[in-house]
Parts: sequence; C-alpha cells; structure tokens
Amino acid sequence: MTGGTAPIALIGGTGHLGLGLAKRLGRAGIRVLIGSREISRAEAAAGEADLSRASARTNHDAAREAEIIFLTVPVEGHEATLRALAPLLEGKIVVDTTVSYDRRARRVVLADGLSAAERA
Repeated sequence: MTGGTAPIALIGGTGHLGLGLAKRLGRAGIRVLIGSREISRAEAAAGEADLSRASARTNHDAAREAEIIFLTVPVEGHEATLRALAPLLEGKIVVDTTVSYDRRARRVVLADGLSAAERA
C-alpha cells in the first residue's frame, strides 16, 4: 500500500492498541483515520509528532470514509459501538481486535463461550 490509497480507519483509535496500529501503518505510508467518540480525543491522538499520516475523525465519520476498518474498542463498548456503526460497516473489511479480558483476574472471559468477534 502507498500513501495514495484509501485510508484505514481505527475505531476507538485513541487507546494503546489503536495508537500502536496508527503509528505502524503511518510508518508504512498508509493514511489512517483515528476515530473516537469525542473528536477532541481523536485530534489529540492524531496530533502526536509521529502520526503525521493520521487524521482525526469521530468514529462515525471514520467508519463512513474508510473501506478497511480496525475496531480497537474496549470490550465494554464493543456491542454499542458495533450497533451504532453497523450500517456504515456493511460491505467493508472489518478487523475486530476486541478481547474480552478481565484486567483484575488477568484472564480472557468468554461470555456465553464466545469471543467478542463471535458475538459480533
């Protein structure tokens, strides 16, 4: 991929995973859209010095503009985010990175025996 290709959206892109992906994709010359529920958080993340290939968007706008979308939200917001964005994700490539992880117990917890992606 080159800088002339369509951008990749990072929904919930202001967290550790989203920012890490943004940095790696940006270094590879790929334009990324850092999405957040709050545009100010997306702007702060995209404004970092090493994210010159990133632009800030709301999650909704990032999902609308990109054909490839990485979902990098915490499990607590997973279902609500997918429900809100579902019409914008149809027919697009969605990479769901969400893990049902219990930080206190330090283990993966599968609701109904299913991963977050399976539940989606």
